[in-house]
Amino acid sequence: MKLKIFISLLTIMLSSIALGNMLQRPVEFNAAPSNVYAPQGFDTNDNVEFIFEGQFTDACYKVGLTHHMIDHEEKKIYITDTGHHFDDALCAEVLVPYQKQIHAGMLLQGNYEVLFKNSRGNFVNAGVIPVKAATSDSPDDYLYAPVKQSKFYRKSKSNTKPYLLLMGQYHNSCMKIDDVKVNQRADSNVVDILPIVKMIGDDCQDIQEGLDFEHKVDLSHLNEGRFLLHTRSLNGQSVNEIAEIR
Repeated sequence: MKLKIFISLLTIMLSSIALGNMLQRPVEFNAAPSNVYAPQGFDTNDNVEFIFEGQFTDACYKVGLTHHMIDHEEKKIYITDTGHHFDDALCAEVLVPYQKQIHAGMLLQGNYEVLFKNSRGNFVNAGVIPVKAATSDSPDDYLYAPVKQSKFYRKSKSNTKPYLLLMGQYHNSCMKIDDVKVNQRADSNVVDILPIVKMIGDDCQDIQEGLDFEHKVDLSHLNEGRFLLHTRSLNGQSVNEIAEIR
């Protein structure tokens, strides 16, 4: 009886191994981005980051890992972005967009060339990130609002103007948004959103649980096109959203 059980278990194991060998593993390849968004306002006190996006032609493609290496002397950032393709699978013929973010950390002053590895294994220039020298010991030029997320609203019948809704939480009772600078350069696909706060009042108290806030930013004056809306936040990070301005 024990021998029969052992033979049955062995047969199941061998069948599983054979099935596993028959199933093809997905093929890894170097994925090329369709757009790279490199913000221009970083200095040596900032955590430098940039965004890229792409799209696959059908559901047989899946995103893979992304690796980056920084050559500080040559001022170059090398990116290897990978994807996976299931060659023999039957997949829906739908576009599969994706978006990724690279955190490069604090960099020395200079212009950093961003290079992506293509399918032939060569690194191709995809943009430049300028890092200027910090003008003070402060983390930022301004005191930014603690923005946690944003949502873009395009121009429509209900919205006469496109705008960006900033959302977050104040953790001090005196914090209020005083001004929002919207900077768009003619040679860039990034719009910098700088929500500047000031402390109003004398009896300021910390609010551990946070006080929710929302703030609308008018974008009707921007040029048309596809842009990264890059909003700076109090914690040194940023909130990013790609939007089609029309």
